[in-house]
Amino acid sequence: MLLTEWNLDDALKYAKEEGEEKGLAEGKATGLAEGEASARRANAQRMKADGMDAALIAKYTRLTPEEIAEL
Repeated sequence: MLLTEWNLDDALKYAKEEGEEKGLAEGKATGLAEGEASARRANAQRMKADGMDAALIAKYTRLTPEEIAEL
């Protein structure tokens, strides 16, 4: 269907579908990033509780020394 043949309902349906797809993709990316950050903090907490050096914790978790100190 050519763009000039679209009616308002078709255009709205298309825009809604595109918006939903974009929103789902953004939500998934955000959720994955938050999950990874949470896992890194949990791992760092366990490492810190076991007495591991903060520099090693930072190396393996990619957390900053400040973030590790706050755990």
